[in-house]
Amino acid sequence: MVFRNHFHVIIAFIFISLPFSSIALHVVTPIKEFKILPSTDPSSSHFNSINIKGHYSTKTNSNGCFNKIYAFGDSYTDTGNAQLLGSSKNLKKGQEKPNNGWLLIDFVRDALNISSLPPYKSVNANFSSGVNFAMAGATVFTEEFLSQHKINSTLMWKDGYHSFQTQIEWYNKFVSDVACKGKDNESCKADMENSLFWIGEIGIDDYVRALRSKVSLRWIKDMAMAHTSRLLA
Repeated sequence: MVFRNHFHVIIAFIFISLPFSSIALHVVTPIKEFKILPSTDPSSSHFNSINIKGHYSTKTNSNGCFNKIYAFGDSYTDTGNAQLLGSSKNLKKGQEKPNNGWLLIDFVRDALNISSLPPYKSVNANFSSGVNFAMAGATVFTEEFLSQHKINSTLMWKDGYHSFQTQIEWYNKFVSDVACKGKDNESCKADMENSLFWIGEIGIDDYVRALRSKVSLRWIKDMAMAHTSRLLA
């Protein structure tokens, strides 16, 4: 999956769970390896947290520790992918993202002295400092999953559907075609071990799509977190 054979970093998880949102920020610098495990069986109604295990050093100065960022998420992290694909109904012509100010990832980038974090779909962008794979409107679930459970999957997009799985596929392609092209596994690992993998808010669009369906929001939450855990394992 997305982080297999890598080792990393600071990870921010923002999972929306009604009626409140919760944020868990894990600062681990750097992780040699990690595995994300569900706290209970995914079918359980109490499945509402993720455990992270890893081996890490005691280094704590984050300023300068990371020379690259790989970001994932939805509109709370997207810096241009939705607009560049021409797929978002809710963006005005020429508007790169669903807001006109800095996102949380911009403050993180600035704190790490990283000048820019271009969207993956930006043509001829300089990806030497990392890539932003996040996309406005992205869901945890795939279009096939939503269709199977008769949940609306056409709320945001004009000409296609993009889930978290899409971002993982983009990342894997970027690693093979750009970041690690021509490198052996050890060289690739050495080059990426100081990268920060930022997983921003993801899942609110699953809730929005479920509002007019017959499935419960609690079921959506449980399934979304279980599915995300499997994708990151």
